[in-house]
Amino acid sequence: MTDKYQVFLISDATGETLDRIFLALKSQFTNFQYDKKEYVFVRTEQQIDKIIKECDKLNNSIILYTIVETKLAKYVSDKSEEKNIPCFGILGDLILTFSKLLHQKASHKPSAQHVLDK
Repeated sequence: MTDKYQVFLISDATGETLDRIFLALKSQFTNFQYDKKEYVFVRTEQQIDKIIKECDKLNNSIILYTIVETKLAKYVSDKSEEKNIPCFGILGDLILTFSKLLHQKASHKPSAQHVLDK
């Protein structure tokens, strides 16, 4: 019997990026049974605490997140580690690496890709 996983997708914006990444990820596994919970526009530690509490109550929880604000991303990572919940920040390392390559500081603004020029 295959274990069923509880996948928590946490985004500080619309969740579109994370949803696409999860779609690509799950397509790589033929026998991946899961329930998915999506949390969008998550921007406070209190919101994270509620999500972590819910994850902790369930078996086989996994967290994937796209949170660009550094302090909040670290908070998600630290809290999930405290509860031994596997947690994967999707954008953090990419932003850091690009920042170094481009010799630019990242804005770390949620929804930056949705900003329209005047």
